[in-house]
Amino acid sequence: GREFPRSVLERVTGHSSETIDATVQELMDTELVTTRRRWPEVVYAFKHALTQDVAYRVQQAGERQALHGRIGHAIEAVFAERLGEHLGVLAHHFEQAQLWGKAVEYLLAAAEQAERDFAAREALLLNDRARIAVEHAAGGIGDLRTLIRIHEAQARLYFVTSEFEHSAAEGERILPLARLLGDRVKESEALATIAWARTWARQLEAASRAAHEALTVAAPAGATAVEARAHFIIGWVRAVTGEVDESDRAIQRSLVLSRTAGDLVHQ
Repeated sequence: GREFPRSVLERVTGHSSETIDATVQELMDTELVTTRRRWPEVVYAFKHALTQDVAYRVQQAGERQALHGRIGHAIEAVFAERLGEHLGVLAHHFEQAQLWGKAVEYLLAAAEQAERDFAAREALLLNDRARIAVEHAAGGIGDLRTLIRIHEAQARLYFVTSEFEHSAAEGERILPLARLLGDRVKESEALATIAWARTWARQLEAASRAAHEALTVAAPAGATAVEARAHFIIGWVRAVTGEVDESDRAIQRSLVLSRTAGDLVHQ
């Protein structure tokens, strides 16, 4: 990157402190590198982005890939107690190193951090990168549960950004994965996600169909919280379409099931 801590430089190069001092001083004398800060740790930086770019591109692809791997492992070691501050950087280096397992780990952690910080757009991009890394890690197929986790996150994020069609589409992507796993709970959750997104997209018939299908799957799977969500959605749709008595019955059923499942949201 443009900046590089002295501690990481030492670990990546394996050179003595004296050798590093001499090399850094030479680079400073030619005004290629400067000291960005000295406390709480020494950090150097390229003075110009073009210099960094040239230094990067003169390396062979294999050398760059190996270097990214060493840098990623060095950051893990040096900042072991503060990894949360370096998730994005770690994800980048392990992606470039094609160490896909590590890349997935840090991309997902960075995406979750961005979601907690309400940086929805950043989280969406990180999850997309994680999905690609998952597929690389498994030779183009991908670990099904990790893919479900990613699509669940994308559905939440698209809902937050009011992109309800995209949110529903992410739920649709979960269905074949859950069915391949034989995971009826995840299948029912995906159907409820689709139903809720379709509700907000004002596709009320599609929302009602998905909610009823969610009930069909959730009940035998013992997914009580999903049943509660589905009844809530049905009640919402019935209320909007003026079917007040049916709406009341569905909402009451949702309330009972929510209490049983300990689902405070739908209570």
